[in-house]
Amino acid sequence: MDHLGAVVGPLAAFLLLSGAGLSLQNVFFLSAIPGIAAVAALFLFVREPEAPPLPNAERSLRGDLPPAYRRYLMIVCLFTLGNASDAFLILRAVETGVPVAYIPLLWGAFHVVKSALSTPAGILSDRWDRRKVVVAGWIVYAVTYAAWGIVRGPVWMVGLFLVYGLYAAATEGVERALVADFVPAERRGTAYGWFHLVVGISALPASVLFGFLYKWYGAQAAFGTSATLAIAASALLMFLKTPGAPTASKSDT
Repeated sequence: MDHLGAVVGPLAAFLLLSGAGLSLQNVFFLSAIPGIAAVAALFLFVREPEAPPLPNAERSLRGDLPPAYRRYLMIVCLFTLGNASDAFLILRAVETGVPVAYIPLLWGAFHVVKSALSTPAGILSDRWDRRKVVVAGWIVYAVTYAAWGIVRGPVWMVGLFLVYGLYAAATEGVERALVADFVPAERRGTAYGWFHLVVGISALPASVLFGFLYKWYGAQAAFGTSATLAIAASALLMFLKTPGAPTASKSDT
């Protein structure tokens, strides 16, 4: 549903920009309205069910996380260092000839693929080794980023954004599901906190590095570096054992 909203939003932005002739500033102002409505709905209508606390929930923030999970965080950090802001993809699209008014449609098309395939990717990860699903997504990421640094033109940009949706669908949910394979239930809140901390801390230098390479050495160097880091992270993840990884039964094969 999150991704579906990300399809409707860009479509509405395109209609407001090209059809109604509104300025970018007015479109951004109007986009705050559904955001405010979502927050209001959360406070007024959403109730969390009461549940007894899990045993041994009070632990140190740093302790009791398995070594394999810590290695997973390091691998995620490596990948994220090459995963710069998607704003650079929009910059590249505009730079190679996509009109600004059509950027919301391009972004919406990316989310069509992402929303359509996220659930099948999640189902696959429940029946298959999650590492392989994530690695497959990271390899798609590496290929699309390498291509982004080389090709030019609106047709190429449309194709790459659609393929990029495959990466997002295969990894966004499964990377988080993989966290649960490493830690017991009573430690998952802490584990997810560390996961998002690592991703958040790594995202800033990732965009700074990408921007530096893009400005001084060109798009090919920037996108190529990101692709290289993704391949390195993929190789490391394939050698990492996940104690809670799902295994297919005979009836599944």
